[in-house]
Amino acid sequence: MDRLLIVEDSKSMAAAVSECVRQNLGYPFDVVRTYAQAQQIFRQRGGEYFLALVEPNLMDAPDGQIVDLAASKGAPSIVFSADFGVTERRFLEKRKIVDYVVKRPENLKPLMGLIRRIHNNRGCKALVVDDSSYFRNMLVHILSKQRLSVLEACNGENALELFSKHPDIKLVITDYKMPVMDGYELTLALRRHYAFDELAIIGISSDEQKQTLPMFLKSGANDFLQKGASTEEIVCRVNMNLDLLEFMDETRKLANCDPLTGLFNRRCFFEKAEPVWAQAKRSGRMLCAAMADIDHFKRINDTYGHHVGDLVIKALADLLARSFPEPDIVSRFGGEEYCLLSASIEPVDLYHAFEGLRQSIQDLAVRHEGVEVSFTASIGVCVSCKGGLAEMIRTADRMLYMAKRAGRNTIRISG
Repeated sequence: MDRLLIVEDSKSMAAAVSECVRQNLGYPFDVVRTYAQAQQIFRQRGGEYFLALVEPNLMDAPDGQIVDLAASKGAPSIVFSADFGVTERRFLEKRKIVDYVVKRPENLKPLMGLIRRIHNNRGCKALVVDDSSYFRNMLVHILSKQRLSVLEACNGENALELFSKHPDIKLVITDYKMPVMDGYELTLALRRHYAFDELAIIGISSDEQKQTLPMFLKSGANDFLQKGASTEEIVCRVNMNLDLLEFMDETRKLANCDPLTGLFNRRCFFEKAEPVWAQAKRSGRMLCAAMADIDHFKRINDTYGHHVGDLVIKALADLLARSFPEPDIVSRFGGEEYCLLSASIEPVDLYHAFEGLRQSIQDLAVRHEGVEVSFTASIGVCVSCKGGLAEMIRTADRMLYMAKRAGRNTIRISG
């Protein structure tokens, strides 16, 4: 369900929107120009569309029937039309639309951002906290049309219980005045565990006292809405906060992750690994650090080219990430060298774990333009916490050097 349907009777506008989607989003899409064609393609593709971008005034369906058709097929609509007076807005608000955008060339870029937002919202969890069932239901209805998965709570205490079951909630809209635990106390409690780049909190209240807004913001809310705000304002604020969360997440990834493999970079590895090492030191639990290096990597680059070399680096990174999932820490140290830290391997399983990894690497192959490239790696392992994390890494590196000297495609372990 990753396709976009474009329903546009203007040939030139359909071409412009299609090109923007192709260049900026890359989603598969279909274009139809009439209601009849939309009916036909829905019969062919069923529920494959996550969204429909529609002109509501079609020659064979001039009264917005396309919106109802798309909704009946599980594809809510963004209305893209030149006519948006009061009558049109009221008419559309009664239908299942995500939002509307005025049909102008300069609005194509914001339109792409809105489509991306709806696509990314699928599976994203939001929580509405309000003791008024009427207002709660209204917000749930608005957020659900944005393709968000929406949870409900009647007070702050109930909200915290939901967080214990759904720690991946990304957005909270909370009322201020509630029994048991109000929105101010809830915001303070959430900020003890979730940073601004992990959770967006929007306070909402009918209270017109001037101190309510700054009180919410100072307690850790990202934004504030007055009850009675229009649907359009609520949607804009929600989308703005979710976009900001994604931007901060991308920024964090750029700072912490290797761009080719997606693994942690060297700096982030030490940042995450130091507390793991300290905990293992205190508890006396075995901790192992390992260094892995692709054998004869220069030969691969020289023979097949750097693009194939990158594919090899990525393939090994993916294998390591699958073999040592969180809470183990896997990083690319640079070039064709990787480092991992694991507290999850039992001592009796140590050799078999890394021998299994070595064999899996040997069995791995990348394919490019009809060519299959196999490769091996050497692995050095240290299981002693003495001397600190950096000393563990240096010892693992010495073991790696010994594995290379022993003929490559082998492992060496130091206790």
